[in-house]
Amino acid sequence: MTLVLCLPLRAQNYEHMSEIEQEHYGDYAMVNGDYQTMKNVRHYWVSQAQRLKFLKQVEFNLTGSNESILKVTIPDRMLFAQNDSTMLISADAYLRPLLRLVKGPDAVATMIIASYSDNNGSEKYLQLISGSRARQVYRWFARQGVGPNDMHCYGWANKVPRNENNNIQQREKNRRVSLYFVPNRKMLRWAKRGQL
Repeated sequence: MTLVLCLPLRAQNYEHMSEIEQEHYGDYAMVNGDYQTMKNVRHYWVSQAQRLKFLKQVEFNLTGSNESILKVTIPDRMLFAQNDSTMLISADAYLRPLLRLVKGPDAVATMIIASYSDNNGSEKYLQLISGSRARQVYRWFARQGVGPNDMHCYGWANKVPRNENNNIQQREKNRRVSLYFVPNRKMLRWAKRGQL
């Protein structure tokens, strides 16, 4: 099990978005607030990462403006069969615990779904499979009742690698789905009041 986020918050728990992601996500990933509000948001995300630590091989990081976005990274092999965009039955076990963050009256976030590949295959194929996988995750959340205004999805192919693609292990780390949980207005209101 990999749990990157831990108490207290430390700089290494922060992961920068790539320039290309920042450019495309734009306002969807912009969060502003006073120091205490952002501190409350960060502590809330840490508590959620602790609650979700049973999700094996899933990584949790803070990212975005004011380190206010929770980034949950799931290896592709947990959600999809190799070279396939049909979700595995076991994917439900990884996605369902995250549902409460974006669904229902106590939803605290909107979500950006991003799928990434390694560099094995043509550019067209990599774009096709990463886009298809992102849409499959989007559809899963939509079937659970998450509204279209609360989600955005992107297939990045191999444009945002985490590692070089020099060996099997590095390529495997590049094949992933990241879910960015962006505080919604309700969460920011609660954080400002210290009610998270």
